[in-house]
Amino acid sequence: MEIGVLKNIWGKNKNGIFTRDFSIDRLQLYLPLWHPELNGSTIVSKDLNAHSCTVTEAVWGVTGRTFDTNNDQIDCGKNSVLDGSSDTTVIVWFKKAALGAEGCFVSKNNVNLQDRYRFKVASTNKLGVDKECQDGGLLTVSSASVTISAATWYFAAVRFGAAGVSLVQDSTEVGADATNTTVLTAGTASSLFIGDDYNGNGAPGATIGDVLIYRRYLSAGELENIRQATKWRYA
Repeated sequence: MEIGVLKNIWGKNKNGIFTRDFSIDRLQLYLPLWHPELNGSTIVSKDLNAHSCTVTEAVWGVTGRTFDTNNDQIDCGKNSVLDGSSDTTVIVWFKKAALGAEGCFVSKNNVNLQDRYRFKVASTNKLGVDKECQDGGLLTVSSASVTISAATWYFAAVRFGAAGVSLVQDSTEVGADATNTTVLTAGTASSLFIGDDYNGNGAPGATIGDVLIYRRYLSAGELENIRQATKWRYA
């Protein structure tokens, strides 16, 4: 076994999940894509929902799954707990292979492109999220000025709900819109996708490590706690 998988994050038992030092309160999806148990074409998430996810081509490695810029993706299904219809926080560890092309980390389309979100890196090399709620028009929140570099690991999170939309890169909020407070209408137009968007044209050209989705708006302190608990793999 490669040394990168000898150390893992399961340290103590919380309601049947072995985890280290971060909350599982309303944790609806947890995919440590580096874990050797998740190296097949069908993988099961490490949360109480045990989502069955279908992997297309994304290559497994000791730091995660590598998604090219073509058709790699992970289909996590249409479970209603992933639909963004209440306060939501999406977290990914990622490393872009090259810059200059837009790529999507996590996406969900609920109601025929009227209720949807795409968590991404834009072609400007900045974190962003496209979000449309209740057919109100697609709105984009982007990092104000902080960019990313190629071949560098980043902790990234988007939070949306009653407190607005917030983008976090490593330990800093880099973009926000406090007026965008509407959540998505529940629906099942598409699955939740990792490494692609709901149209099949958003592959990120990146390695994605841990992916976590909470059905609540995590605090800055909680995000930093998760970053500190998981960053050892990406240092």
